[in-house]
Amino acid sequence: MITPVPPSPATPTGHSQPSIAIVGASITGPVLALLLHQAGFTRVSVLEAAPTPYAQSGGVIGLDHLSLATLEALGIPQHELVPFPSEHVTTIHITDRRETRRTQFVYPGRNTGWHQLNTALLTRLPDGWLHPGHRVRALHPGDDGTAVLDLTGAAPLHADLVVFADGRRSLGRRLLDPSRPCATPATSPGAANGPNPSRTCAPSPATSRTPASSTSSRSCARTAPPRSTGPSTST
Repeated sequence: MITPVPPSPATPTGHSQPSIAIVGASITGPVLALLLHQAGFTRVSVLEAAPTPYAQSGGVIGLDHLSLATLEALGIPQHELVPFPSEHVTTIHITDRRETRRTQFVYPGRNTGWHQLNTALLTRLPDGWLHPGHRVRALHPGDDGTAVLDLTGAAPLHADLVVFADGRRSLGRRLLDPSRPCATPATSPGAANGPNPSRTCAPSPATSRTPASSTSSRSCARTAPPRSTGPSTST
């Protein structure tokens, strides 16, 4: 558990604090929650669709020096995450289960596993902040001026601020900006030139009842951009 820094004079206290819902407990969501905790905020909920958020394995993530400094500020030392403190990266290319070539380069930072970083972040969240198995189905304005999140297997959650940190296939993007092109590459024959700009993130039937203007004067929602990761090693 990290020790909160003294709240800024601008940080509300008590019941005057806003209620904050963070959708997604991968990397960006827990980092934001810990930063809010350090700033003195206490009414924070981190919603994760997976029933068991602690992953046992994951891909390689590159952490630049700014990311390392942020994690240090959250009380996560490098030795907890980085098994090999080298900045040299070797990419192994495999074809038909055989190594075909290797590419070596220098990455200015450190490399870790996604599951290691995710676990280090989640275990530092204050008690009661993480809500696994809470999948957001819809978002709409409430009568009290807050945003209402309809959840699978749980009662609706009211929040003054909703932050979507659920990656490139963000539900928030589909709900609030359905005409925006998806960030995932197209699978059509012309996909070699990158994402298909004609593909949009239209709401699924489970979320189609949610209006795009699902914010009010007291609540707002933002889609956190997907965090770019560093070089990975193919095996």
